[in-house]
Amino acid sequence: MGVVTATLAFEGALSVPLVALFVARDAGLIGGTFLWRYKAMKEKKEKISFDSFFDLKAAKVEVTPSMSSKLNTAGQIVLVLSALASHALQLPMELFIDSLSVMTATTTVMSGYDYWKKGAEATVKKSGKK
Repeated sequence: MGVVTATLAFEGALSVPLVALFVARDAGLIGGTFLWRYKAMKEKKEKISFDSFFDLKAAKVEVTPSMSSKLNTAGQIVLVLSALASHALQLPMELFIDSLSVMTATTTVMSGYDYWKKGAEATVKKSGKK
């Protein structure tokens, strides 16, 4: 979805700051997961190498999506599909897309905050066991 979203921003169908917000939240989630994985390995005094860091049999990070994250995902999908349809078919949907953009930006910030706040609640799993 990232490539489509970036293309829609490039074509002017979505705002660049909105797409940057989507990308920043996703990058934050990935970075946070890497940081959590690193800290978990360091606490267990495990050897940290590229292979061990990405070993799928080792401790894993599990994060449960919040309601705002689920709403955000739904909002982003509807927004991208609407912007794509509007741009491709030349449909007059500016007000709808603008309203949906504000709602989706709000849920993006909310879900990013939820993940940041809940970062300490992520459970470390060893070999698929809780």
